[in-house]
Amino acid sequence: MPRRKDAPYAKCSVKNCARDANKPGAARGFCPAHYRRWNLYGDPLGTKQKSPPQTEQWICDVALTYLGDDCLIWPFQRNVHGYGVIASERRPHIASRVICERAHGAPPDKAVHAAHSCNNGRLGCVNPRHLAWKTAAENERDKVAVGRDNAGSRHGMSKLTEDDVRTIRNRKDVSAEEMAFRFNVSKWAIFDIRSGRRWGHIA
Repeated sequence: MPRRKDAPYAKCSVKNCARDANKPGAARGFCPAHYRRWNLYGDPLGTKQKSPPQTEQWICDVALTYLGDDCLIWPFQRNVHGYGVIASERRPHIASRVICERAHGAPPDKAVHAAHSCNNGRLGCVNPRHLAWKTAAENERDKVAVGRDNAGSRHGMSKLTEDDVRTIRNRKDVSAEEMAFRFNVSKWAIFDIRSGRRWGHIA
């Protein structure tokens, strides 16, 4: 597969792989082959394999009978985001979705999330008492309510704080260019903040 003309060669981030991570079909620093594995198995080195028999046994004997209020952590394979994974011959399944369906019935729609009231899905929690079917919007509202979303300064790439945003909005006497220089962002970011297109959750 040819490399894009405008993209220089970039070595795949998987150890001992010298393939190009800038080829079409590549992403996340992986070459196309390792990205396909990451997409399928949650691991760039993952392979097609069935979950061990004890996985199903653990779901029946432990997860579905657990009555505690604390998080119940998935003890088997997890994907790169930390969610439990149940391997299969086709595609892996997210363990929390499987357990949510076993405990609470089939999802009303394929697009709904197996939402965690504990917000510890990325830590591998599969406690059925923490799981419920919710829409993406409901799930995001829950995250915001407990401060576990990645909005604003909680986002890893954010250059600004909530106080910076309030200053940008309140000081209309200062030009966008001056604000951009002061906070080391583009003037277009300043325009978007002042119009509410960005940081809309900040009053």
